[in-house]
Amino acid sequence: MTITEMPAAEHDVDASLVHALLREQHSDLAGLPLVDAGHGWDNSLYRLGDDLLVRLPRRRASADLIEQECRWLPELAPRLPMATPVPLRIGRPGCGYPWAWSITLRASVRGSSDAIDDDTWMRARGWALALGLAYLAHSRDNADMGAVGRATLDAVLLL
Repeated sequence: MTITEMPAAEHDVDASLVHALLREQHSDLAGLPLVDAGHGWDNSLYRLGDDLLVRLPRRRASADLIEQECRWLPELAPRLPMATPVPLRIGRPGCGYPWAWSITLRASVRGSSDAIDDDTWMRARGWALALGLAYLAHSRDNADMGAVGRATLDAVLLL
């Protein structure tokens, strides 16, 4: 696999599955409008109502990341220099879907009043480089993580 090839999903996710999971586990949210917001390497995304985002892993490697985010983001977010969505709700396997998933607030669109100063930008760039190196360190055990690490480093170093 080259860095530009998106890995295939190990489990298909569609709106009917997301509705079923919501009905089963978060019934108070099940009546909100649900809109497919696309997918990336790791997650399928669905806008839920006006303010929420449902994130469901497409692959086992991504499921591990969701679990780590659910564990660490609530502790780390208050310490970060910019608003970071944290999981508001955590879903569990169900309805034939094998992994944990999350519901977060949708990130707001950044406006000019939300400009980032140079020091904050450099710290964020440093975090991204550290994350890329951490992924790269696991490339012997997981080729996908190595590819993500290399892509992250390439992208950050070009900025």
